[in-house]
Amino acid sequence: MKRNYKYLLKNIGLLTLSNFGTKILLFLLLPLYTSILTVEEYGLYDFINTTITLLIPVLTFNISEAVIRFLLEKENNEKAIFRIGAKYSLLAISFLSVCSLAGYLAGLLQEKTSHLGYFIALFAGQLLYNFLISFARGMEKVFEMALAGGLNTLSTCVLNILFLVVFHWGLDGYFLATILGTFIPIIYLAAVLNVPSLARGKNKSKELEMEMRDYSSPLIFNSIGWWLNNSFDRFSITFMCGISDNGVFAAASKLPQIMNVISGIFSQAWTLSAVKEFDRKDSQYFFSDTYRMYSCIMVILCSVLISINRYVSLFLFQKDFYEAWKYVPWLLLASVFSSLSSFLGGIFSAVKDSKTIAVSTMESAGVNIVMNIVFIYFFGVAGAAAATALSYFSLWAIRIVLVKRYIILRFNLRWDLLAYGFLVIQIITGYMTKNFFPHICIMAAELCIYRNIVKKFFGKIAETDRRRI
Repeated sequence: MKRNYKYLLKNIGLLTLSNFGTKILLFLLLPLYTSILTVEEYGLYDFINTTITLLIPVLTFNISEAVIRFLLEKENNEKAIFRIGAKYSLLAISFLSVCSLAGYLAGLLQEKTSHLGYFIALFAGQLLYNFLISFARGMEKVFEMALAGGLNTLSTCVLNILFLVVFHWGLDGYFLATILGTFIPIIYLAAVLNVPSLARGKNKSKELEMEMRDYSSPLIFNSIGWWLNNSFDRFSITFMCGISDNGVFAAASKLPQIMNVISGIFSQAWTLSAVKEFDRKDSQYFFSDTYRMYSCIMVILCSVLISINRYVSLFLFQKDFYEAWKYVPWLLLASVFSSLSSFLGGIFSAVKDSKTIAVSTMESAGVNIVMNIVFIYFFGVAGAAAATALSYFSLWAIRIVLVKRYIILRFNLRWDLLAYGFLVIQIITGYMTKNFFPHICIMAAELCIYRNIVKKFFGKIAETDRRRI
């Protein structure tokens, strides 16, 4: 089987062109948020958004994951898949709305009515956007999906400037900008995917629905596990340290978003390639070469960001938020292992092994819970950042072992562990001194470790293209 690097790189290129610039623009607005919003307001928004991130996969049975995977099998009926996904999405929105309003009327929810309305609207917007993006991804409409992502970020940026700077609406403006910035690309996706046509008719494919549910249901635990790894620290900090500390920690997570943007772009493109290219006898070469290159990129990027963390933080974190610089390095390290774990998850998705995906994530979430409670107790907010890095390292380690059931990834584990060790040394050094020289030495060592990988990877791309000619 031919190793379709060209297909992977084309999709990465499209997603990068439409998403990276606008994501960076949104990232550069962080000083605006930290100068206008208080740490309490920023912490409240993050708390609500984090809760929504958990509820969406649970209330929808994670049906969007099944939508992507089953659309990639071209023999399946796309209209039936759309109606199944839409059914679970609308039921989830209705259920949450009824429960939230009932809880408020019963006096169980003490928050202001406006915040409850924002909560429901944010949930509905994020759910519908995720569902339509998943459908576009499964249909391999990469350009349309990428354009929607860029439209989402760009509209959110413009609305934030308008509501926060021009109208001075504070936290209300931040909520409204996020909500409207989500619904604008929803309208675009509904038009470009021709949703009215997809929605017409009745879903008679009960067998397909059950098959999709069987695939997606175990992934609920995967989503819960990812949520715990990403967000349990927020709740732990809120209840053990206070909402203000959570606001600072939430701000610290923004710098690692540079890595998350790259990881997200790659992950979206990689899932398509993993399903199309998987073959037990041949694909380990394509998978192994791609894994080695991806690991190299994430490690070097992490090292660069750690080295400039103190200086960038002076610009990003205003007033009481500046303390966030202390937590950024561990979160950057966590992003490395999160990205590599997602790569391995794409292999399990290719063989429809959703149970292994879920079990491995839940095991790492258990590590996260224990480490967060212990580390926050002894080290405060910094302990939460370190615990997150450890939990994602455990997820990567578990999946590296389990992936051998399906494919042999050829890479040098000892050299990779050495590179990760250098990152830990770099983090510790960054706390001890402001001198840039140790960072330069460590980055040079990492480049020596990976010096042959880039050359070999691009050599294979050229070789593949020559064969096709």
